[in-house]
Parts: sequence; C-alpha cells; structure tokens
Amino acid sequence: MAAIACLAVALSGCTSPERRPTTTNPDIPTQIDQPDRPVGITTGEVTWIADGDTIDVDTENGVVEVRFLGVNTPEKDECYGDEPLQYLIDNIKGETVGLEIADEDQFGRTLTSVWLDDELINLTLVKEGYAIAMTPGSSDPHGSILLAAEEQAFDSGQGLWSSGACGGNEGR
Repeated sequence: MAAIACLAVALSGCTSPERRPTTTNPDIPTQIDQPDRPVGITTGEVTWIADGDTIDVDTENGVVEVRFLGVNTPEKDECYGDEPLQYLIDNIKGETVGLEIADEDQFGRTLTSVWLDDELINLTLVKEGYAIAMTPGSSDPHGSILLAAEEQAFDSGQGLWSSGACGGNEGR
C-alpha cells in the first residue's frame, strides 16, 4: 500500500498519502457516462504508443504526437507504468481514432481527447484505474467527468488504486 500511496502523491500532488481528498464540487457528476462524441473531429490511425498517455496518430495532415488531455499515467519505468501502456497497445494500436484537439503542451505534443468509436479513451483510462485525472483547464471539455471517474476508481480500488498494485497486499 505504501508504494501506491507514494505513486498517488507523486502523480497527483495530494497532501496525504493515506487518502485522496474527496471532491465536493457540485459541478462534478456522480453518474459517469460516456459523453457524446463530437462531430467533425480529426481522425487517424494509431501508429505508435509511447506510454500510457502519449501516442502517435497518422492523420491526413501527417503524424500527430498526441498527449491525452486531462490524464496522467505512470511512466513506463515506474510502478504501474506497464499496465496503461499495455491497455493502449491491446485496444487502440492500429485502430482509427478521433482526436478532439484542445491545445498543445510545453513539449509540442497535441493535447487531445481520444475517441475510439463512441468511447472516450481518456475517460476509460481513469475509470479503469490506469490514470489519474488532472485538474481541468479551460481547454478540457471533459475535466469534470474525469475527476469524478478518478474518485470512483479510487473508492472501488481499480487499477493503480488497488491495494494489490505494485506488489502491495491483495485485498482492500
């Protein structure tokens, strides 16, 4: 459990390694459904998966290095870093995805909500415990549902929030 607590603190900046704070924001929904996929978004084939939150997508305008908007996963060499990477390899590599482009990060990557058909992959990563939600900025249309999904994933012990993750004790 200590490894998970350290990971949670490192990734989220939470103040207590014992428990992530519960959100009391009334704008965060309690029911977490897939939002509607926007029409007219850029599409392309996933050609490379760098890690759990960075992929390359070959679009009609060339290859775009995509950083998933509103989520953060452990790096490949960190505790629980292989699981989100493998999830993306198994589920979206070689697939045509939709890119709901929001912005660009400090490394020149395109910040994007990634859609596989009608599934928001950013949300799935958080719901399944592969990623933590980042505090939403003004360019993140799905930030509030990502935060709610993280809270539910934590409460139910999903993925990196599981007491068995990273060699911790099984069972919550």
